[in-house]
Amino acid sequence: MNRDYTFRLLYDEDNGVYRTQCDELADVIDFACGEYQGVTFYITTYNEKE
Repeated sequence: MNRDYTFRLLYDEDNGVYRTQCDELADVIDFACGEYQGVTFYITTYNEKE
């Protein structure tokens, strides 16, 4: 079963990028990146663990 997660953008000062955080532990299956108000961000897509 796939589930939609809400992600919080966190600024990674060391690397100068925004990253996402998910409160539930899950297997990372895909990465996507995009831009929001001129800021590059990275979104991780998760699969729910069986």
